[in-house]
Amino acid sequence: MNTESRSPGRTSSSAGGNRESTRLGGRRGLTLVELLIAMVAAGVVMAAAYQLLLTNQRLYTSQRENVIGHQTIRAGSEILFSELREVSPGEGDLLGMQQRQVEFRALRAFGLVCHVNAPQSRLSVMVLSDQFAIGQGIAVFVENEPEIASDDFWSEASVQNASSGAGSCTQAGTLQTITTSGLSSTVYDGIRAGAPIRSFDPYTYGAFQVGGEWYLGRRVGGGTVTPLVGPLDGEEGLRFQYLDSSGAATTTAADVRRIRITLETRSGALDGQGQAITDVLTTDVFLRN
Repeated sequence: MNTESRSPGRTSSSAGGNRESTRLGGRRGLTLVELLIAMVAAGVVMAAAYQLLLTNQRLYTSQRENVIGHQTIRAGSEILFSELREVSPGEGDLLGMQQRQVEFRALRAFGLVCHVNAPQSRLSVMVLSDQFAIGQGIAVFVENEPEIASDDFWSEASVQNASSGAGSCTQAGTLQTITTSGLSSTVYDGIRAGAPIRSFDPYTYGAFQVGGEWYLGRRVGGGTVTPLVGPLDGEEGLRFQYLDSSGAATTTAADVRRIRITLETRSGALDGQGQAITDVLTTDVFLRN
């Protein structure tokens, strides 16, 4: 009885094991060829994705450098335009004319004379813009005879001293007392109350090399250069042309009516054709004459 009861159990266990073995044996794995094909396909997909990423990166870099170039030349042209349009060659404002640099008298302070103290070389001024400073050049309008226009002119001098307040003036607002140097006694006799007076500094704008790169820079008098916009496409990234009323080039400062400015930038990044990304802007500034 015991033997017969154990035999069926062993037979049943053996049959179940055979069936499990048959299922496992029926499973088929990857062959070496299939594995190689899968790896090659994955490599192709990864290479395509990398190429797409690289292309997008180059496109982004190109667009970014184009935007930077546009902003650079726009900023440079706005700076030069705002400064040069106040220049009057007829009044001697244009001091130097070079292809890479331009030197001129930049208008700074402006006011109206309200009292003249000739013995002490002083002018009381109602200031309408920036205040006058020691060392600045000035130009004051000399009217002489009010009924005669032919004897009017601008006389130039410099500010020897400047102090706040002008006790001899009754006008409200910002007042200054200016001690001048370079005005003769006859000039003081011709300065009337209400005569315009302006100060100026000698400014030089041009292409200056700073840290191995070329920039649009500014120098006040004989001071140090302040880089403003850049980098430019080398020294030739900034060019000035001086034109007369007919549009012809001239080397005579008094004949200049407009200045043609060319700004060019060059980026270290490359475009899709492998060329350096550049941007060029040419604009004309008509001067005050």
